[in-house]
Amino acid sequence: MKKTYKNWLTGLVVCSLLAVTMVVAIPQAEASDPVVVVNGERIFPNVNPYINSRNVTMVEMRSIFEALDCTLDYNSADKTIFVVAPNGGTLLMEVGNRNVVVDGEWQTMASAPEVWYGRTLVPLRFISENLGASVSWNKSTNVISVDTY
Repeated sequence: MKKTYKNWLTGLVVCSLLAVTMVVAIPQAEASDPVVVVNGERIFPNVNPYINSRNVTMVEMRSIFEALDCTLDYNSADKTIFVVAPNGGTLLMEVGNRNVVVDGEWQTMASAPEVWYGRTLVPLRFISENLGASVSWNKSTNVISVDTY
């Protein structure tokens, strides 16, 4: 009987450790994470936006491009991102590369697109403004507003 109890207790400890490990591995929202609102609607990306070491807000590309009604083409083989905005503006980016082609002209972003927790993130202000949107930040509420109107 003691052996059964010991096996049960060992199993419980192992399951508890696995549960804690799984919770820690999932990216959690922090109080300092910015909230992104596009045309008055909050977006809920699979990975929370965050501010990187260059003080650039990074946001999951699919969530922001869809919110801006853009067409997105992502080539996973060479990690290139091609975006067409409703106004006809275009962006051509590559994960890990700060150089970007905006409407046929080369520019340099403060931060390169990156893969984080299996999702591709892009610099919010740069891509939004270069697709014709205005961007503002409310420091007291930590809300970034992106507007296309």
